[in-house]
Amino acid sequence: MKYILIISSILLLSACASVEPVEDIDDKNIGKTNALANPVPAVPKESIKTKTTPEPKQEVQEKIVDDSFSESKDGFIVQVRNIEQIDEKTVMILMLDNHRYDISQMDVTGLSSLAGVRATDYQIVETAMGGHHVQAKITFPGELFGELIIGLKTDLSFNFDLT
Repeated sequence: MKYILIISSILLLSACASVEPVEDIDDKNIGKTNALANPVPAVPKESIKTKTTPEPKQEVQEKIVDDSFSESKDGFIVQVRNIEQIDEKTVMILMLDNHRYDISQMDVTGLSSLAGVRATDYQIVETAMGGHHVQAKITFPGELFGELIIGLKTDLSFNFDLT
């Protein structure tokens, strides 16, 4: 019987702890609301769902691939992502990684081509670890398909088939 009384007390205290405190009732609030007649149960903020409206997507003329291409050679990893054809240009994101050279100093524009056409623009978007990890955007004139060559050095290039 003693244990039943203790357990009942604990349950009562835990139930009281889960109810949010109500606003103090004073002479000004009498008759406006009856907080005790309409108690608000405590709801964890994590369980409250809010309705969000997705933002409209921008139209891209044509997207060639959804997945990325990746190749590794001589301690380098080259990954090609987000290939898009926009305004008569083919634009893609490159992820370049290694642990020996500063890739940010390499002539990627002069050594890279798509379907035999040289890159016209190469912009480093982000670099880390002294240029060993680079994210860049490379642009080719025209809406091109075919062999993509990403050159990092004269004797180091990566070939991808974008047909």
